Amino acid sequence: MGFIENLKNKLEDGLPGVEGQKTMAPMEIGDSRFGRMPSDARKAAVLCLFYQDGKGEWRFPLIQRPEYPGSHGGQVSFPGGKIERQERAEDAALRETHEEIGVWPDEVRLLGNLSDLYIPVSGFVVSPFLGYASAEPTFKPDPREVSGILYPTLEDLSKQFSEGPGTAIIETSYGRMKVPSFDVDGSVVWGATAIIIGELLTLLKD
Repeated sequence: MGFIENLKNKLEDGLPGVEGQKTMAPMEIGDSRFGRMPSDARKAAVLCLFYQDGKGEWRFPLIQRPEYPGSHGGQVSFPGGKIERQERAEDAALRETHEEIGVWPDEVRLLGNLSDLYIPVSGFVVSPFLGYASAEPTFKPDPREVSGILYPTLEDLSKQFSEGPGTAIIETSYGRMKVPSFDVDGSVVWGATAIIIGELLTLLKD
């Protein structure tokens, strides 16, 4: 069975949900953040876009945000952003992916979604979507929103996850925290992005 077919089957069987998200969550935040979806929270959507490189390895792009004042400046994230009024979450994920890294919506086949995640520091509920491209995309980052693109392999992230994720010391709005993290080409991937990856890898683990 190929990877995409296996992923489809896993999604049909059900999501790990909170237990998967907690695998990469900072312990200092505690359990109260999970399962919270405040009615006044803003809504956003992101896309985990799988593709095979020239060697047949499965990868997905992550973006390095430019440094700017705010809660997510300089961080590594999935392409995505705010859901506009009367816009479906999946359409927002596709639109933002095109705006940020140049992949057209018709290049993407959506597979489903992971669990929503509330991010207290920015007041967003994020809906993560999974999709794949049948051919390796040509990425064109928008320099206003993206300072660089990372291309982690699923194999490398799975290995880090199974061996026990690394940790990093991060200055956050909660103060200095020791957080679970992934290393992608020397960049620290933590926070909401790592939590989403944690649920994905929990889903795929068996």
